[in-house]
Amino acid sequence: MSDNPLMNIGDLAKPAVVLIEKIASAGYILYEPRRIKKFAKAQAEAALTQAKSEIEIDDLKRRTAHRLIEEETRYQKNMEDITAKAVNQLNDDADPNAIDDDWIIKFFDKSRLVTDDKVQDLWASILAGEANSEVPTFI
Repeated sequence: MSDNPLMNIGDLAKPAVVLIEKIASAGYILYEPRRIKKFAKAQAEAALTQAKSEIEIDDLKRRTAHRLIEEETRYQKNMEDITAKAVNQLNDDADPNAIDDDWIIKFFDKSRLVTDDKVQDLWASILAGEANSEVPTFI
């Protein structure tokens, strides 16, 4: 080591560390507004992406709900048309209570899709036949 006190590294270490910390601190402070802006911009972009995703999901849900309502409305009308036609074919001794619930569920699961009037007449005959206690129809 040198006997020159100006060149004593131990004495320079503390001011050097302080200077480096001061520069780093100043640099951080100088960079801080820029960092805040970048962070805010990234958060805004993330929020926009999230909002777009939610809008797309909401739009998909809206279209799905609309489709389901339209389909179920059509199915309901078909079921009611078939039932009305079947009522006209019931005998006086018909026993609709004897029809098995599972049979009715399966029957309407298949027949509700039919919109053609003649085919609905066929389905109505099957339903009326089941209520009239004729030979059971297996669906």
